[in-house]
Amino acid sequence: KENQFVFDDVNQPLLCSENDELKRLLECKVMIAPEALIAKDGSAVLLTRLRHNDMEDGRTPEGVVQTVLYTIDRLLERDQAQIHGLT
Repeated sequence: KENQFVFDDVNQPLLCSENDELKRLLECKVMIAPEALIAKDGSAVLLTRLRHNDMEDGRTPEGVVQTVLYTIDRLLERDQAQIHGLT
């Protein structure tokens, strides 16, 4: 499969409880989705704060992509995101 690392990597699953690197990257808060932050159209808002993305600490582009997808996946569990989408 192409881009297998995102979902199917046995060594780094897309589960925060089983992936220490994902947990570390989430704690850096590069991507946040505050529940109280809602766009005018009712959609959930996802913010990227690239100043928190310090690639010199050993993180990989694959790890950053996993963090992005994990955050989006969790955001889409919210009712308002399912109804109004994501901004």
